[in-house]
Amino acid sequence: MIRLTIDGKEIVTREGNTILEAAREGGIVIPTLCYHEQLSPIASCRLCIVEVEGYEQPMTSCTTPAVEGISVVTRSDRLLKIRREILNLLLTAHPLDCPQCDKGGECRVQELAYEHGIEKADYTALRIDRKEAYATPLIRYWGLRCVLCGRCYQACREVSGRAAIDIKGRGFEARIAPTENNDCISCGECLSLCPVGALTEALSPVKGRCWQSERTDTACPHCGFGCRLTLNVIDGKIISKVISETNLPPNHTSLCVRGRFGYDFTNHEARLTEPFQRINGEKKGVEREEALRIAVENLQRLSADGKGIGWIVSPRATNEEIFLISRIAALEKNGRVASAAAYHTGKVAAAFRRMGISPGYRYDRIRTCKTIIVAGADLLVNNHLLANKVREAVRLNGARVIVVDPLPSALTRIADAHLKIAPGQDASVFNALSRRLILDGGYDKEAESLDGFAELRQSLTALDEPPRPMSDGAEARMLDKAYGLIRDEEDTAVIFASGITNSVESLDALLNFCLLKGLHKRGLIMPAALQANAVGAVSILKDMASPDELLCDSEISGLFIYEDDPFHYLNAAEVKKGLAQKPFIAVCDLLPTAVMDFADIVVPTVGFAEKEGAFISGDGSLRAVKRALGTATGYEFLNDLLGRLGGKRYNSPAEINNELRELGIINEKGDAGEAPVSGKARFAASSPPPGTPAPGETGKYRLILRDIFMDHHLCDLEPYGKGIARLQKDQLFLSPEDAASLGIADGESLRIEGADGAMTRPVTIKAGMKAGVLECLLGGALRQGVPIRGEVLALSSRPSKVIAVSVRKV
Repeated sequence: MIRLTIDGKEIVTREGNTILEAAREGGIVIPTLCYHEQLSPIASCRLCIVEVEGYEQPMTSCTTPAVEGISVVTRSDRLLKIRREILNLLLTAHPLDCPQCDKGGECRVQELAYEHGIEKADYTALRIDRKEAYATPLIRYWGLRCVLCGRCYQACREVSGRAAIDIKGRGFEARIAPTENNDCISCGECLSLCPVGALTEALSPVKGRCWQSERTDTACPHCGFGCRLTLNVIDGKIISKVISETNLPPNHTSLCVRGRFGYDFTNHEARLTEPFQRINGEKKGVEREEALRIAVENLQRLSADGKGIGWIVSPRATNEEIFLISRIAALEKNGRVASAAAYHTGKVAAAFRRMGISPGYRYDRIRTCKTIIVAGADLLVNNHLLANKVREAVRLNGARVIVVDPLPSALTRIADAHLKIAPGQDASVFNALSRRLILDGGYDKEAESLDGFAELRQSLTALDEPPRPMSDGAEARMLDKAYGLIRDEEDTAVIFASGITNSVESLDALLNFCLLKGLHKRGLIMPAALQANAVGAVSILKDMASPDELLCDSEISGLFIYEDDPFHYLNAAEVKKGLAQKPFIAVCDLLPTAVMDFADIVVPTVGFAEKEGAFISGDGSLRAVKRALGTATGYEFLNDLLGRLGGKRYNSPAEINNELRELGIINEKGDAGEAPVSGKARFAASSPPPGTPAPGETGKYRLILRDIFMDHHLCDLEPYGKGIARLQKDQLFLSPEDAASLGIADGESLRIEGADGAMTRPVTIKAGMKAGVLECLLGGALRQGVPIRGEVLALSSRPSKVIAVSVRKV
């Protein structure tokens, strides 16, 4: 620690801090415009200048390090004069239209002008308003309002890892403009950090001043990272925008494209407003009380007849909703509950229990890791903020990154090694790394005391010439490089997602590697969560089934689907076959879905902005879901249903939370309260991965599906999230090598045939992909009123992230 004096006050701060940071720690305010805590200092505005004893010229406090014993002055007549002059120059061509500007009342330049007593602009000059298109259609750029502070393009590079915008031109011609590499991912990082009204969202048709709005902090309803965001509500009923200025963990001021712009489905005109019953194919509106009676009578009848009743609950429902459904299912003689969380988070939880690994971790711990392995996780269409955490570790701590994925991912640009392994062959890579650790003695010696170590060592070292997971010379050298980064580094993090859990062998091999390195004790084992409350669903539903299991179960006669649509992520023919076996089907949801065509009764629910409850995020933290619209909690129908069926009726979310605490699902700290694993960790038996197809084999290509579990409230029968629909398209990607061998050009059509279906799609050629691999991004596009994602899901009768296919040019 060092000591310095600022404005006569002694300040103690950490060595390496700047004068600005030291002043803020001491409660001393230095005016800034371009500075932001999440970015490296820019020093473009010069407003943070201070006088340092012994130096003639003022210095920018955001870039000048605090030094032991120096004396600093932050306010003097000289500094005030310079700052006023800087502000006057900024206002030279800045429109003084504060009453019209979207940022009026919360603009940093407006605040600074007021603080420095500037009532009019001393200089005037003409600046041409070019009105150019911005990098994304969801954000509008107002060139005349821009003060060129540099926050936006700095955030684009440092936080989001892109280069979508830059400063073009010089002098009065200077402006922010999109680059030519089409690099924007519409995350809105630039929008969030703009201190003036130069960048505004272009999604909501309803606008309003901050004093005309009510703002509510809540949790994001999309992926499982657990971002906090603020809903800006006009007239108590319309969400006009999402902001992220709380600076609270885990996301601070950042959001992804869905968190920032994926809110408009809440106000969609297609929202269900009343329950309806389907009789002989005809819809008939009914009152809520009648819908409740129909549901109760049918559930009681089926239960009395000894029939099974199944529940499919969304992993984006709140803890309270999932808990109530578990309570209703427990009343039935043969009740089963399923959730799409079973396809990834459920597999992780089962593997952790089987291998004695504790599930807890904290995102901020990534910052201190020296090596970060990201396996089978794109971290762009899902858990984008987790990728931001990795970039932060690289920028602030010099972390080394290893990507294990056949496709270029969000972190490939900064990766020290990219292991482009064939889909389903991840086990080969982690087994090879584990084998070398054992042979070199680079493993944690305490691993020898764990059950299964001897068997693992025997299976991995038995062969004199082990199978090579990456036979190509360049790929083999990349594997050697990755091993060099891993071998002696104890402070390692392993982040993985559905690319790993799609294969039991891959998941076991990865976790065996983690135990060999001792990461369960001093490193990080971080499974990404795909849905907002996937961890909550897995924690509450201990015997959770997968939706396809429930649909195929002939013992299940009644089916209750809560805020979910199996058609969105399963083969439609298989879903229809399963639904045909169910004499009674009830659906509760916010918007019309495909599964409602098969329902006997449909009851409207409410959107995430109208709920009161909580999610459990990927790191096990409880995230409060706060009501911004309406007056109810969002689970009244479930609560009434439970009461009518003879269960306990709950009076508030707090009462449900108390019961969740008693059950150990959440703890007093407000985190997931899963009990510590019993005994030591233990290794899984090593199994070779399934073989790769021979070059001439039928189905030699592997099609990887991205974003299967996208929130169906964004797109189902139609695109309900209009902003996201403008950006995310259904796309098929092909490597340049495969394009050359097939003789196909960008935009031409490719015929894809799987074991259970076929489709024809135009292709986009994408650099960095492994040959023999196709990538299909599932969006919400329609063809003749039908979502075309169904064509992709029809390629396989079983749910899978990777499908073996044959391809030919059309």
